[in-house]
Amino acid sequence: MTELKGIHHTYKLDLSEKNKRDFIAYRAHDEHKVLLYKCSDTFSKPSAYNTLLSIVHPNINNPIDIIRIGGVTYMVSELLEGTSLKTILETRKLYHKLPESFFISLAIKILEALAELHKHKVLHLDIKPSNILIRDTIDLHPSKWNADKVLITKLEKAAHYPISNNHNRFSLAYSPPEQLTNKMQLVSPSSDLYALAIMLYEMIAGSPPFVDCEVDMLLQLQLSYPIKKRPSMRQEFFDIINKATQKPASVKVRDNTYDQVLGKDLIDNINHRYQLAEEMIADLEQYKHLIKEKRNISLWNRFLRLIGQ
Repeated sequence: MTELKGIHHTYKLDLSEKNKRDFIAYRAHDEHKVLLYKCSDTFSKPSAYNTLLSIVHPNINNPIDIIRIGGVTYMVSELLEGTSLKTILETRKLYHKLPESFFISLAIKILEALAELHKHKVLHLDIKPSNILIRDTIDLHPSKWNADKVLITKLEKAAHYPISNNHNRFSLAYSPPEQLTNKMQLVSPSSDLYALAIMLYEMIAGSPPFVDCEVDMLLQLQLSYPIKKRPSMRQEFFDIINKATQKPASVKVRDNTYDQVLGKDLIDNINHRYQLAEEMIADLEQYKHLIKEKRNISLWNRFLRLIGQ
C-alpha cells in the first residue's frame, strides 16, 4: 500500500486494484473506498481546485479532495454504486422498459448540475453516457427508478473557461465542432449543452445521430452534417435538439477552406444555440408537460422507437 496525502485526508493506494484508467484508494482513517482520477492542468493551482472543491450539487459526484503526485493533479471522489447510462443504452431489454419521460427528466437533472458548474466558470467538456450514473441498480425494476438520482461523474476533462488552445480533449461522438477542431477559445457553456443534446438524442432514439466505424467519416459527420429527425421523434423534441446543436453545414474536413468557414460561421452557429442550461431546461419542462398530455403514443411510434428509428 502506498500512502498519498490530499488537501483534507491521507489515502492508501493499492496499485494492484485499478478500475480501468482510474485508481481505487482507501481513506486512511476509516478505510472508506474512493476513486482517484487525473484532472486537467487548469486545476493545478490552489485557487482553481479550491473552486472545484467548493461546488456541491446533488446531481454531481463532487470531488472531495485533491492529490498532487509528481506534478500531476488527481481528483478524489466517492466510489458509488449504480448503473451508467451507457449500460442502460446497451442493455436493450432495460432501455425499452424506460419511458421517454424518464429520459427527459434525466436530462433536466443533468442540466441543473451543468448550470451549477457553469455558475462557477467550470465546463465539464465530456458529457457522454459513460459519465452519467443513475443511483439505481439493474436488479431494481425500472418502474421504480428515480431520475432525480442521476449523477454527472468524471470531471477529469473539466476546465475553467475561457480556455487556451492547449486543452485539446474531446469525445468524438458527442463533442461540438469547436472542441473537435481544437478551437478552445470558442468553447463555452453551449459546448456542454451541445454534448448533452447529442446524448439526449441517443436516449430517445436508441442510438446517436451518427455512427460510423471509420474515424475520418465520423469526424466529417460530426463537424458539418446536419442531424436528422428520426421518424419516432416528435417535432417539438427535435426542435430542442436542433437548437442545441447548431453548427456549420456541408463543409468537407479536408477542404482547405474549412478553417476559414469555421472562423466565419461557427461563432454565429454557437450564438444561435442555447447559451444557458436554464434556457434548455425551460424548453424541456414544456416538452415534458406536452408528452404528459399526450400519453397515448401510437403503436407505430412505439414500434419505431423499439427498432431505433
